[in-house]
Amino acid sequence: MFSARLRGFAPTGPAAAPAAVLETFPRLFGVTGDRTPYGATARTALHRQLLAGSGSLVVLGDAADAEQVRPPLPGDAACPALVTSRRTMRALPGVPRLTRPHRMAQPRPGRATYTAKWRITGWA
Repeated sequence: MFSARLRGFAPTGPAAAPAAVLETFPRLFGVTGDRTPYGATARTALHRQLLAGSGSLVVLGDAADAEQVRPPLPGDAACPALVTSRRTMRALPGVPRLTRPHRMAQPRPGRATYTAKWRITGWA
Protein backbone atom coordinates (compact mmCIF):
# COMPACT_ATOMS: atom_id res chain seq x y z
CA MET A 1 0.00 0.00 0.00
CA PHE A 2 1.21 3.47 -0.91
CA SER A 3 -0.38 6.53 0.62
CA ALA A 4 0.09 10.27 0.41
CA ARG A 5 -1.71 13.17 2.00
CA LEU A 6 -1.99 15.67 -0.82
CA ARG A 7 -2.97 18.61 1.43
CA GLY A 8 -5.44 19.91 -1.15
CA PHE A 9 -7.42 21.71 1.51
CA ALA A 10 -4.81 22.13 4.24
CA PRO A 11 -5.28 25.31 6.26
CA THR A 12 -1.56 26.10 6.09
CA GLY A 13 1.04 25.54 3.42
CA PRO A 14 0.64 24.64 -0.23
CA ALA A 15 -0.88 21.47 -1.63
CA ALA A 16 1.58 18.65 -2.33
CA ALA A 17 3.01 18.78 -5.83
CA PRO A 18 2.56 15.54 -7.81
CA ALA A 19 6.31 15.50 -8.60
CA ALA A 20 7.11 15.55 -4.86
CA VAL A 21 4.73 12.64 -4.20
CA LEU A 22 6.30 10.73 -7.10
CA GLU A 23 9.73 11.28 -5.61
CA THR A 24 8.82 9.37 -2.43
CA PHE A 25 6.86 6.41 -3.84
CA PRO A 26 9.79 4.80 -5.77
CA ARG A 27 11.88 4.86 -2.57
CA LEU A 28 9.42 2.36 -1.10
CA PHE A 29 10.50 0.01 -3.90
CA GLY A 30 14.16 0.58 -3.01
CA VAL A 31 14.92 3.14 -5.71
CA THR A 32 17.48 5.59 -4.32
CA GLY A 33 17.13 9.34 -4.74
CA ASP A 34 19.99 9.54 -7.24
CA ARG A 35 18.15 7.06 -9.50
CA THR A 36 14.82 8.91 -9.36
CA PRO A 37 14.20 10.93 -12.54
CA TYR A 38 13.95 14.69 -12.26
CA GLY A 39 10.94 15.51 -14.45
CA ALA A 40 7.33 14.84 -13.51
CA THR A 41 6.64 12.86 -16.70
CA ALA A 42 9.63 10.57 -16.12
CA ARG A 43 8.71 10.12 -12.45
CA THR A 44 5.15 9.18 -13.44
CA ALA A 45 6.46 6.59 -15.90
CA LEU A 46 8.81 5.09 -13.29
CA HIS A 47 6.06 5.02 -10.67
CA ARG A 48 3.67 3.19 -12.99
CA GLN A 49 6.38 0.79 -14.14
CA LEU A 50 7.17 -0.14 -10.53
CA LEU A 51 3.49 -0.60 -9.64
CA ALA A 52 2.65 -2.70 -12.73
CA GLY A 53 1.56 -6.17 -11.68
CA SER A 54 2.19 -5.52 -7.98
CA GLY A 55 -1.49 -5.33 -6.98
CA SER A 56 -0.60 -2.47 -4.63
CA LEU A 57 -3.26 -0.13 -3.32
CA VAL A 58 -2.57 3.59 -3.83
CA VAL A 59 -4.31 5.92 -1.35
CA LEU A 60 -4.33 9.63 -2.14
CA GLY A 61 -5.98 11.68 0.57
CA ASP A 62 -7.24 15.26 0.62
CA ALA A 63 -6.85 15.85 -3.12
CA ALA A 64 -7.39 19.34 -4.51
CA ASP A 65 -8.21 18.46 -8.11
CA ALA A 66 -7.74 15.94 -10.92
CA GLU A 67 -4.46 17.51 -12.06
CA GLN A 68 -2.96 16.75 -8.66
CA VAL A 69 -4.30 13.18 -8.63
CA ARG A 70 -3.67 12.03 -12.19
CA PRO A 71 0.17 11.57 -12.06
CA PRO A 72 0.33 9.37 -8.92
CA LEU A 73 -2.54 7.12 -10.04
CA PRO A 74 -1.35 3.66 -11.09
CA GLY A 75 -1.58 2.81 -14.77
CA ASP A 76 -2.46 -0.83 -14.08
CA ALA A 77 -6.02 -2.08 -13.55
CA ALA A 78 -4.61 -4.60 -11.05
CA CYS A 79 -3.59 -1.71 -8.76
CA PRO A 80 -6.65 -0.04 -7.24
CA ALA A 81 -6.61 3.53 -6.01
CA LEU A 82 -8.62 5.28 -3.33
CA VAL A 83 -8.85 9.06 -3.62
CA THR A 84 -10.45 11.29 -1.02
CA SER A 85 -11.43 14.85 -1.81
CA ARG A 86 -13.89 17.51 -0.83
CA ARG A 87 -14.60 18.07 -4.52
CA THR A 88 -16.18 15.88 -7.15
CA MET A 89 -13.54 15.08 -9.75
CA ARG A 90 -15.49 15.05 -12.97
CA ALA A 91 -12.24 15.45 -14.92
CA LEU A 92 -11.49 11.76 -14.27
CA PRO A 93 -13.97 10.15 -16.69
CA GLY A 94 -14.91 6.50 -16.42
CA VAL A 95 -13.80 6.28 -12.80
CA PRO A 96 -16.24 4.59 -10.40
CA ARG A 97 -17.20 6.78 -7.46
CA LEU A 98 -18.43 5.98 -4.00
CA THR A 99 -19.89 9.05 -2.39
CA ARG A 100 -20.56 9.25 1.28
CA PRO A 101 -23.27 11.84 1.78
CA HIS A 102 -22.56 14.80 3.97
CA ARG A 103 -23.88 14.30 7.45
CA MET A 104 -23.43 16.81 10.20
CA ALA A 105 -23.24 15.39 13.66
CA GLN A 106 -24.90 17.28 16.44
CA PRO A 107 -22.22 19.54 17.88
CA ARG A 108 -20.99 18.54 21.29
CA PRO A 109 -19.36 21.01 23.62
CA GLY A 110 -15.59 20.96 23.16
CA ARG A 111 -15.64 18.72 20.06
CA ALA A 112 -15.12 19.61 16.42
CA THR A 113 -17.50 18.29 13.78
CA TYR A 114 -16.71 17.62 10.16
CA THR A 115 -18.07 16.15 6.97
CA ALA A 116 -16.40 13.76 4.58
CA LYS A 117 -16.71 12.60 1.01
CA TRP A 118 -15.01 9.45 -0.16
CA ARG A 119 -14.16 8.51 -3.72
CA ILE A 120 -13.05 5.06 -4.71
CA THR A 121 -11.30 4.75 -8.04
CA GLY A 122 -9.85 2.03 -10.18
CA TRP A 123 -7.53 3.39 -12.86
CA ALA A 124 -6.65 1.55 -16.04
